[in-house]
Amino acid sequence: MVIKCLMENLEEEVYQAENSLLQAAASFPMYGRVHCITGALQKLSLNSLQLVSEWRPVVEKLLLMSYRLSTVVSPVIQSSSPEGLIPMDTDSESASRLQMILNEIQPRDTNDYFNQAKILKEHDSFDMKDLNASVVNIDISTEIKGKEVKTCDVTAQMVLVCCWRSMKEVALLLGTLCQLLPMQPVPESSDGLLTVEQVKEIGDYFKQHLLQSRHRGAFELAYTGFVKLTEVLNRCPNVSLQKLPEQWLWSVLEEIKCSDPSSKLCATRRSAGIPFYIQALLASEPKKGKMDLLKITMKELISLAGPTDDLQSTVPQVHALNILRALFRDTRLGENIIPYVADGAKAAILGFTSPVWAVRNSSTLLFSALITRIFGVKRAKDELSKTNRMTGREFFSRFPELYPFLLKQLETVANAVDSDMGEPNRHPSMFLLLLVLERLYPSPMDGTSSALSMGPFVPFIMRCGHSPVYHSREMAARALVPFVMIDHIPNTIRTLLATLPSCTDQCFRQNHIHGTLLQVFHLLQAYSDSKHRTNSDFQHELTDITVCTKAKLWLAKRQNPCLVTRAVYIDILFLLTCCLNKSVKDNQPVLESLGFWEEVRGIISGSELITGFPCAFKAPGLPQYLESLTRLTIAAVWAAAAKSGERERDVPISFSQLLESAFPEVRSLTLEALLEKFLSAASGLGEKGLPPLLCNMGEKFLLLAMKENHPECFCKILKILHCMDPGEWLPQTEHCVHLTPKEFLIWTMDVASNERSEIQSVALRLASKVISHLMQTCVENRELIAAELKQWVQLVILSCEDHLPTESRLAVVEVLTSTAPLFLTNPHPILEFAFCQVDASIALALALAVLCDLLQQWNQLAPGLPILLGWLLGDGDDLVVCVESMHQVEEDYLFEKAEVNFWAETLIFVKYLCKHLFCLLSKSGWRLPSPEMLCHLQRMVSEQCRLLSQLFRELPPAAEFVKTVEFTRLRIQEERTLACLKLLAFLEGKEGEDTLVLSVWDSSAEARQLTLPRTEQHVEENLGDWDGGMCGFFLTNLQETC
Repeated sequence: MVIKCLMENLEEEVYQAENSLLQAAASFPMYGRVHCITGALQKLSLNSLQLVSEWRPVVEKLLLMSYRLSTVVSPVIQSSSPEGLIPMDTDSESASRLQMILNEIQPRDTNDYFNQAKILKEHDSFDMKDLNASVVNIDISTEIKGKEVKTCDVTAQMVLVCCWRSMKEVALLLGTLCQLLPMQPVPESSDGLLTVEQVKEIGDYFKQHLLQSRHRGAFELAYTGFVKLTEVLNRCPNVSLQKLPEQWLWSVLEEIKCSDPSSKLCATRRSAGIPFYIQALLASEPKKGKMDLLKITMKELISLAGPTDDLQSTVPQVHALNILRALFRDTRLGENIIPYVADGAKAAILGFTSPVWAVRNSSTLLFSALITRIFGVKRAKDELSKTNRMTGREFFSRFPELYPFLLKQLETVANAVDSDMGEPNRHPSMFLLLLVLERLYPSPMDGTSSALSMGPFVPFIMRCGHSPVYHSREMAARALVPFVMIDHIPNTIRTLLATLPSCTDQCFRQNHIHGTLLQVFHLLQAYSDSKHRTNSDFQHELTDITVCTKAKLWLAKRQNPCLVTRAVYIDILFLLTCCLNKSVKDNQPVLESLGFWEEVRGIISGSELITGFPCAFKAPGLPQYLESLTRLTIAAVWAAAAKSGERERDVPISFSQLLESAFPEVRSLTLEALLEKFLSAASGLGEKGLPPLLCNMGEKFLLLAMKENHPECFCKILKILHCMDPGEWLPQTEHCVHLTPKEFLIWTMDVASNERSEIQSVALRLASKVISHLMQTCVENRELIAAELKQWVQLVILSCEDHLPTESRLAVVEVLTSTAPLFLTNPHPILEFAFCQVDASIALALALAVLCDLLQQWNQLAPGLPILLGWLLGDGDDLVVCVESMHQVEEDYLFEKAEVNFWAETLIFVKYLCKHLFCLLSKSGWRLPSPEMLCHLQRMVSEQCRLLSQLFRELPPAAEFVKTVEFTRLRIQEERTLACLKLLAFLEGKEGEDTLVLSVWDSSAEARQLTLPRTEQHVEENLGDWDGGMCGFFLTNLQETC
């Protein structure tokens, strides 16, 4: 019997492991045998066994052996540090020091692991040559039964993997036994294999293992086996067995309540297996019942998770928080867990204020699980996207208990922030409160009277913006937006601006100013993005806000010493320019009439962009301030340039000055703005082309490219040069950068060879554009750039290598498609080389598209079509190979390397070539002028169809999963033949447009019967049993491979 044989081998391995766990880990790990036994049991129908009396001792022995195995490996799994019991030593000499290392480790372990180092005590004198024996080549049976036992080095991973995988397989075996075997309802019954006592022993085993194991892999998989047991118990007709999960649950809850430092329950590692144990007991409870166990458990856990005055006994609170987190994450509990979300949120927020780190850590994890349970899994890059938000009315209607709780907590936090204590009170729960509130947004019903109105939260959120913590001020600003109705935003902004200090005030706090400005900015941003922009009052409201903003304009100037608050105020000014520029009606210069641009020019003129910074100047918020000031400056430059008759001297600062800035933040933003204009002009999307300010700037960009050392800025400069016409700036290279056009080309190719991927791609595009320009200008003396042309070819080939990023290889595709018309349409051959294969399907599609386009331009479709159809049909070598291989009998060997599968590439080629030929013939309306040519092609294809049918009939019948390589070759060749038949039928006018839409490789055999010509149908009819299911299955797999 297979199971008995496996049990005998397992018993020998367990015996050896009891003597030497280290040797067992290296030479004969036991989990493989247990896995085989589990698999064999699952194949048997144990509920209808005939020889029950013979199976009972087998099951009993199997249980005892599982317990023995678990006893051997559990010390490692239940160790306080299972991952580090043995240091990582792989050299043979470490074995001689193993006993000393274990003696050093043993006192640190609270579970008394390795009281005796058995492997070394039983082999006090072993030969060092034996230690070098290879573990891979050891025969286990000889190893166990022989008189001499080899030894070898053991690493921490080997011991740990052996132990946790053995525990895993034991847990799955016990779960399978409980799930498959009939249980005896009473001890005297003879129709069951497991007694009630055995089931209780299995339950006690799972309890001990789940509650005391520290290794996650071990208790996660033990949970799987325990779930099987609990599911069986809940369906069991035996009342005593039905009550076991409830008894186990009460037992573990009592043990959690009285947890103390001497308890064996793991208070670290997120309570290890304890949450899994309780999850299994609750998740298997019938959902159609009253769920009494869930109600009782949640009541006890929420009571334990609440704040406690005794800081010395916080272990039960930590366990309760970790278990609640696991239950809220368990999808099987479904909506049954929702009524406890409010209490769980209270416990998490209050626990975050605990002075004990373990409680705060567990509270944070629980709060994260609750956010996911309430608002759903993150479905967008932006965490505050509406897909992960809900209206405040809906939120508080679902969890009404949270309304007074959050309001009270927020009031407490706001009062702590506004306190006049010398030391700022950083209330820890503010972060969690704002994290919830910023995920709400106003409901259209909020304007009506409601007991759950969001209005009372507004003043407290505003006061939270005065927090000394920078991130808390940002969160308060974002959280304020959903609590203010769109119609009330202008008044709220004016109220906030009125609270800002004036320049004559002597005492003010920059934190308060910063929080207020952030709230103004986010409210103004929400107002500008709203649908109310079509309202006639929108411009009037923004005008009033602009007037209020001008009253506090000193905050954007040097009178304000704080760069952080200066930056936010400048951001508000920039946002106003964007809003009012877009809302101009009847070309009324709103900002000019308010004198806004004049004030902005004054800010820029007095800023550090003009006067510069002191030497080695460093201050908090400097990069943020520079970016904000640069954005406003660019907006002012465009506004000044857009005015009719504006003179250049009236522009506050030129782009050349910005590009000469010593700060990369300034240069990067300026280049980004200029690149946008150049791209718009190059694509033809710009209404007026390139602005006059940007004309004749080629010399400036050349100088910048030579001296720029910031990678991001350098990449943008190369992109701008690529957008510009080389004829405008390439002749200036020798004058401004002392490089001839050829030398500049070489410099660009050197950049493309040495820089990282993004710069490399841009430099390659730029070099290709330059070489195309030089080829067109040096028509008569092309040998002058022959060396550079050869270098460019090598650069393109090297940029196609497989190890390079996809971006680099796609840049090569773009370069080839842009330069191919120039090189291929020239009457004199320019290039004579073969490119390497570009590993991207887009390259093949573009190459075939270019080829078909050139055939049409050259008016060479008539002589080219037979060649292309020959490509489509193949050269017939595959059929010859098939015929030869079918008559050869070769032996197949296990794991022998077979022929590489390149059939997917063949199908892609056929697909793209057929697609482009159909498009070409459809557009041109062209037909073959010679009927003889068409007849010759038809005869060739028909002959191939006949040969294919014959070869298919000669193939021996075989199952789908053992189809031969010959069958695959024939099937691929059939697809090529069918594609040719479709094209020929189209040329004869036998197929309409509908046939063109349905391609051979995208349709099933039944659909193809409706559209294929008669010759093709005849081929498929001759295929017989080989067509249909097998062909569709095979081609589906090929499509997935492609």
